[in-house]
Amino acid sequence: MKDYRKYPVLISLHKAGSTWVNSFIHKLYRKIGVTLPPNNNYTEIFGDLNDPSKAFNPLNYNERIKLLEKLRLFGLEVNAKHHVPEIKSIWPWFKEFYKNHDVLVLKRRNLKGHFISQLFNDCLTKQMPYQLRQTRYEVANNYGIVAEDIMKANILEYKVEFKFNKKLFNNFCNHIRFLEDKVISEIKPQVIYKEDINHEWLEERFRVSIDSVKVAPFKTLKYINYFSQQEQATIKSAIDDILEKEFKYYGYK
Repeated sequence: MKDYRKYPVLISLHKAGSTWVNSFIHKLYRKIGVTLPPNNNYTEIFGDLNDPSKAFNPLNYNERIKLLEKLRLFGLEVNAKHHVPEIKSIWPWFKEFYKNHDVLVLKRRNLKGHFISQLFNDCLTKQMPYQLRQTRYEVANNYGIVAEDIMKANILEYKVEFKFNKKLFNNFCNHIRFLEDKVISEIKPQVIYKEDINHEWLEERFRVSIDSVKVAPFKTLKYINYFSQQEQATIKSAIDDILEKEFKYYGYK
């Protein structure tokens, strides 16, 4: 029987650091499995059905499932990173398909920082042309600080407004509940926090070597600074409330 434990599978919420972590897993799969081009349009196999930028957009979820199942018949496992919003609807299949794999759940202990990352990106998505938003991802691995400067310039040019979004916040909370009460509870993965890991830890965990400049997260783009003091207060109030009522018991701060 094939040993599937050698195949890591990453699950997280959006903006938890999955692109960074999966870059190490992707390199491992070059030796043991199937890899697609190393960008989110390909590695997010179950990416948003309504996002035309995703490579698998022409296929519905059932067709994507059949593709992965067919490849497994040939002994092939595909590197992909999975986000909670996209796998909720296929969870029964997902947990059965990957039940014998090396499943990792990536979390961010800093709840406020995580939500602000999602909110920042949501504001860009709604107010900035798609191709300019993609610049943030396309040039980051090659030009480092230049990518950050390009993003800052585009934000100014398009006068992007950064405001609290109650619907997004509610979805964020629901996705955390699913991650904790379904994913972690039912498949017992290794849980790692972005705050606790670094480049060296990831290299050792996945037995690969990668140039840190190419995969490091942004260093100078501080999302919180783009929100007014009033918006920051609204965000803080919402986070503090849900932490006290519920999420502190999951280990978030």
